Amino acid sequence: MSGIATAIFSIRNYGKANRGDSGRLPAAIAQTTNSAGQAINSIIDKVDDLGRWAEVGTKVGEKAARVSRLASKITNPLLVGAAGYRVIKDEDRESALVEEGLAMSGMFAGERMYKIVRNTIDQSAGKTLKESQKVLKNKTITNQLEKVGKKVSELSKGKQRALFILAEIGLVATSIICYDLAKKVGKALTGRNKEQVKEIQKTQDTKTENVKTLDMEA
Repeated sequence: MSGIATAIFSIRNYGKANRGDSGRLPAAIAQTTNSAGQAINSIIDKVDDLGRWAEVGTKVGEKAARVSRLASKITNPLLVGAAGYRVIKDEDRESALVEEGLAMSGMFAGERMYKIVRNTIDQSAGKTLKESQKVLKNKTITNQLEKVGKKVSELSKGKQRALFILAEIGLVATSIICYDLAKKVGKALTGRNKEQVKEIQKTQDTKTENVKTLDMEA
């Protein structure tokens, strides 16, 4: 995951932490650290001639890369920990465990599938993948994705960069959508979605009654 998607995720998690989901704060900090480390390392790599600062630049770049990798590795465990904290805080922990378990599983599964599809396209476009980066094995789907990859390789550098940014935003969107859908499935299984609807209806009924009372008094 590049610094762009990581930065968006960190902003989202800071926002959620600020709105009461405080368990997300450690993950947000890790994501910010990861994004900053990637940015520093990228800047140093792109500078052609650091002159007498070359040795210092290399050391800074190596340290930034190590910090970024560490932050990346601990982010998902911290997100799982945040989900666990939400379960502990919930009055109905059994229902919360089902909902959070499905939500996190859906989110991770969605992100993984998105990355595999993207890796397959990147490989077809001529990009060298790391050993840890998986690609699709299904020939029918792979053949279609290879066509997309070849078209991407023919684009200008500017268009490829724009497409890269859109792909990073797509990863974030996939993660959010899969999390929300899986969470809704969890709430449907526990029946708490019905409880929320009843609570909203009760609140609306109360407001309606208050308005009627005020009208009568007037």
